[in-house]
Amino acid sequence: MELLLALIVLSPLAGSVGVWILGELAPNRIREFTLGVVALTFLLTVPVVLNPSHEAQLSWTWVEHPEIRFALGIDGLSVWLVGLTSLLTMSCVLVSWESIRQYSLAFFSLLLILESAMLGTFMAKDVLLFYIFFEFTLIPLLLLIGIWGGSDRRLAARKFFIYTLSGSVLTFLGLIYLVLANSEYGSGELTFSIPKIIEHLQLPSLDESSVQLWVFLALFMGFAIKVPLFPFHTWLPDAHVEAPTAISVILAAILLKMGTYGLIRINFAMFPEGMAFFTDPNVARGMGRSESWGYALAILGFINIVYGSLCALAQTDFKKLVAYSSIG
Repeated sequence: MELLLALIVLSPLAGSVGVWILGELAPNRIREFTLGVVALTFLLTVPVVLNPSHEAQLSWTWVEHPEIRFALGIDGLSVWLVGLTSLLTMSCVLVSWESIRQYSLAFFSLLLILESAMLGTFMAKDVLLFYIFFEFTLIPLLLLIGIWGGSDRRLAARKFFIYTLSGSVLTFLGLIYLVLANSEYGSGELTFSIPKIIEHLQLPSLDESSVQLWVFLALFMGFAIKVPLFPFHTWLPDAHVEAPTAISVILAAILLKMGTYGLIRINFAMFPEGMAFFTDPNVARGMGRSESWGYALAILGFINIVYGSLCALAQTDFKKLVAYSSIG
């Protein structure tokens, strides 16, 4: 099972290299080869998804001090997202079979790199590895939208890049703080292991310090842009409309879930008080703040549902309809 985890993440990456090699030898077989790679990746995920415990972990040490590992794992939170990613990537290849004719070698190579980055995000058990995979999706998406998109593809790609890069800075700062805080308030060691940080981190309460609140907000905003939550959502309709169909599928079905996954895996697991502060009026009031803060996430969710759905109803473009329904 541990070997399967590495194969699931690395197979599309190896396939991307294979696409370029095949492009020199048999350029007419690129589509068949890409489909074979994504089908193999899906087959590799089947025994992992069917594993009754949904628990498996692989860990290779990169650096001893501080402890940085190529650590991959599957649990009940990530298992279905991994299966969904591998399944939908096959449909993306099929959708692009006839529609992508220009620079097809580069397109399918980038699509495989993107699959590897998405799978790695859902499986990473190391803070640094999670960040690398989470942000590495930005590069192939930027190129896939900017080269193979519609008439306003460059504007949509730039907007997507600026929004997500801004969120990346906040996410990076928040994750670095988590690692340093764990060495001071947690296990006492400088480790990037997500399970260890979740188990040992004991941040000062909000009554004593507001640092937890600010770090929660930094990480929250970085992930909220990816979801996207109102008012950080405006990049999505443009990217959805201008992206080629396969990338629109990935945006709606997989990429947006990466933001929500980050919120659950990092924010909610590591900042329980910050989570309670923005979801429970009693907690906010008990900490000496206005109880209106306790409705913050509920209000944002309500705006997303109502505003996104009403915008979807008003659309005459099918891709924009899907984009706004995804916001909802």
